[in-house]
Amino acid sequence: MEEAARNILVIMDDEDIVDRLEEYLPAGKDVKHCLHSENRLDSGLDYISRNDIDLVFLALDLPDSEGFNTFERARQSAYGVPIVVLISVDEIEAAKEAIRHGARDYLVIEKLNRRELEIIAGGAFREREFHAQSMLVEDDLSKLFQDYPEAIIIFDSAGMIMLANPAAESILGLAPEELVGSLFGFSLTGGGHTEVEIKHEDSGPGTAEMNISKTQWRGEPAYIATFRDVTDRRQMEDKLRESEAKYRLLVENLQEGIMAINEKAVTTFINERMAEMLGYKVEEMLGKPLFAFMDEEATGVAKSYIERRRVGKGKRQEFDLISKNGSKIHVSVAMTPVANENGDYRGAIMALADVTDLQRAAIALEDQTKELSDLIDVAAHELRHPATIFKGYSTLLLEQWDNMSEEMIREALVSIDLATNRLAHLVNELFEASRIERGTITMAYQEISPYQLVMRAIHEIRAVGNTNRFNVRTLEDDEIIEVDAERVKDVIYNLIDNAVKYSDEGSDVDIWWERGNDEVVFSIADRGIGISVEDRAKVFDRFFQVEDAIHHSTPGIGLGLYIGRNYVVAHRGWMRLDPREGGGSVFTFGIPLYQSREAGDSEKMKWAKR
Repeated sequence: MEEAARNILVIMDDEDIVDRLEEYLPAGKDVKHCLHSENRLDSGLDYISRNDIDLVFLALDLPDSEGFNTFERARQSAYGVPIVVLISVDEIEAAKEAIRHGARDYLVIEKLNRRELEIIAGGAFREREFHAQSMLVEDDLSKLFQDYPEAIIIFDSAGMIMLANPAAESILGLAPEELVGSLFGFSLTGGGHTEVEIKHEDSGPGTAEMNISKTQWRGEPAYIATFRDVTDRRQMEDKLRESEAKYRLLVENLQEGIMAINEKAVTTFINERMAEMLGYKVEEMLGKPLFAFMDEEATGVAKSYIERRRVGKGKRQEFDLISKNGSKIHVSVAMTPVANENGDYRGAIMALADVTDLQRAAIALEDQTKELSDLIDVAAHELRHPATIFKGYSTLLLEQWDNMSEEMIREALVSIDLATNRLAHLVNELFEASRIERGTITMAYQEISPYQLVMRAIHEIRAVGNTNRFNVRTLEDDEIIEVDAERVKDVIYNLIDNAVKYSDEGSDVDIWWERGNDEVVFSIADRGIGISVEDRAKVFDRFFQVEDAIHHSTPGIGLGLYIGRNYVVAHRGWMRLDPREGGGSVFTFGIPLYQSREAGDSEKMKWAKR
């Protein structure tokens, strides 16, 4: 007997895709299709109401409707009819939402092919047949159960399997007769719809969609589980995701909170993740206005976003929510409006992803990028000076050696030597900063007086031709302290050098130290330009300089204070900056008289990095 034609409706405004669907649909002498198309949702729903339809292909983006709401309206009109959603690559999430609410499957238009269409259409027709046959007598239902291509397992409230169809063997690896009497091995904590891992005998691990619902079996409460192998589809989704932007990929993989609101923006549903995100219990959030969890600024943004989504505008929006403890959570929100049969707005479902860490990471990345850019600018400036000296004087010596006096030759060599020292100092600072970051600096402690440390630093400052006057105030009975003498001397040298750089030539620099509580406190004060309140909190940051990188004129790359403070903290000490009365700055740092022998050097550098 000739099989009746299957009635297929395509609701889509792209005639080329409609033609491809008709071309790809499986056909044969016993298989006939009657395909009809509509380019608007309203006309498509009208056609459904007047005809017996076996399968609907539905585009989510139509001239008179878009997104999940398109599917929701079609589902209500085509009850019991399989719906396959037609989407573009960027509508994967909307398709998943449709599947969660009853769609049979989805097809990516850009990837449309005959084989995939045959599989999905065949499954949809079998599902239609299953629903039709389920109304027949029990004998016919049993046969359909046995022949159904998707795995079906029925188990009791204790998890004991009571019935399994032959297709279950492909999911669980055991024949139906072996499964009956064993325990159902999958967790129920994921709810009615979840994905589980399976193992194919021939191709290795795979993925199946598992749906669980309550039923009755021979008069007793039971559960029915159906499994659909979606390994191929998941592999396709993975390939699609690889081509998307990194930020989008991160957001899609975050566990999202789900919130439903009515037309007055009052919460009607909250999932556990949403409540956990804000530190509430679900019942504490239900029935409260959405705006109760926002400040005034975020409320304005959210209201505007809701109004735009009601008319189909806007996709995602970001704003802050206020958690129960008062902290702000920055979220990325995707909202799907919900309407009644007349198209009236009745609320919305929102998916909210906590992107606070992403926001912080973006800010940190921006800061690091600027820091690196400034470093490159300053380092280029610093390297250009010795490079110019090397090139200029080496060329002069090579070309004019015989015509130069001994004094001129010495002057050129001295200039090259000073440029070499400047370059070596730059490289050494970069290496020291790197060791500090890795925590690999070790301390070489020895006993020495503060006076000796200060005088060594001043001697080195004088050696480079400095003409400032250094006023050193000493103690009558100088202390003996246990420190890494070379590094503490470098700290004092750098502070004196900074005082000279940012003061008038020949001006006074005052240096003194005094005994504190089990520590010695050093102070270096100048009468220079001073440092603004805004910059004082940043002077110890890596690569920070009072001048910006573009207008950099003072030698150095902004590592001296960063390294110096870490040296001091590695001694279990402290350092601070204060404005000097009458103008200028005072840098002060304290170091314990003796270092603890219990804390190792690596531990000290951990303190320093913090």
